[in-house]
Amino acid sequence: MNKKRVKQSIPFSKIFGKKPPYYIDREELIDAIVDDYYLDYGYLKVASILGARGIGKTTLLKGVQEECLSEGNWVTVFAVNNDRLLLNIYSQLYENSRVYLDKYSDIIKNIKIALPGISFDINNDTGYESKNYEALIRSLTLELTRKDINVLFIVDEVFPSKQLAGFITLFSEMFTATNNICLLLGGLPDHLDEIINGKNTSFLARSQRFILEPLNIQNISEEYANIFKKYHKDIRQEHVHLLSEATFGNPYLFQSFGYNLFQLNKDTYNEDDIYYAIDRGKNDYFENVLSIMCKELTDIEKSFLDAMLDDVSTKVSVIKDKLDKTPTTINTYKDRLILKGFIQQKTHGEVKFAMPYLTQYLIIQQMRDAFELEVFNQARALLQE
Repeated sequence: MNKKRVKQSIPFSKIFGKKPPYYIDREELIDAIVDDYYLDYGYLKVASILGARGIGKTTLLKGVQEECLSEGNWVTVFAVNNDRLLLNIYSQLYENSRVYLDKYSDIIKNIKIALPGISFDINNDTGYESKNYEALIRSLTLELTRKDINVLFIVDEVFPSKQLAGFITLFSEMFTATNNICLLLGGLPDHLDEIINGKNTSFLARSQRFILEPLNIQNISEEYANIFKKYHKDIRQEHVHLLSEATFGNPYLFQSFGYNLFQLNKDTYNEDDIYYAIDRGKNDYFENVLSIMCKELTDIEKSFLDAMLDDVSTKVSVIKDKLDKTPTTINTYKDRLILKGFIQQKTHGEVKFAMPYLTQYLIIQQMRDAFELEVFNQARALLQE
């Protein structure tokens, strides 16, 4: 093919873990967190940003990081929880500290660790072994705070792990020694609960937790209108409203709808274009959000959700009868699904779906499972003939 491709600027992103070009800021929460960091005994110096996949946790975490950096006198670390967590934290801490620490400091002199694209030495006479990242993090952090430099550690996508538990324990020890360090975690509510209930991480039980709510629809509509105007896109106001309402306040859907609309590479959008962007965006949401979240459900949790499909909201007693479970068992799984963000309490004894288009997704999955079962049975019958 000799097709000539022209680079197109799309002000939306469907990529997870990366701040999109345009987003709806949760400015009040970001300001509240950073303001608290400047209090000697601020209660938000250890906090967690929680919510379902696609609700905007990473964007908010990066917003806090950027706000701190704009203030000056901050060293920040933004790490994703994985099996190289301590190494990643230390390598960022080292690189970001060099501007503040004297190049002849015993802590920073001649250190070397090998990372893709990063290389620095550990001098044997510093007394640290290359694998003792906790000791290195502690020494460098306390050296920064002695120079009145604030340090912010951000860990995203948290889940129970040995490295995360080790870092949380290390942070709690450093926290008793200085007021100039902060910890901000991001992840799913049920994962944080598992971490708090861990052996050495109960320190987090006393920390503040923020569960992110859907965005305001009016704010979404205004942001869409501003972006379309900036990029000279002709779109009717009722179509902007239609697009905004279809997001149900979900940040991922806001990004996906906008991305799919811009990908049409048109200057004027009609109603068909809007519905195309919504349909494509819902498919993105099914594949990148709901399917991944549903894979983590137990069989009973899936059955609980399936039992809710007959009604928009369902009495817990009806679900109990459908699944033939005890009230204690049903309430246990109800609480788990609320914690995971799938459902919410409507009234006492009554629940409803909490995630956009979850009903539609579950019905499609049921139809697909039934079709696959029918095909399997037909194939088995043919083989037995």
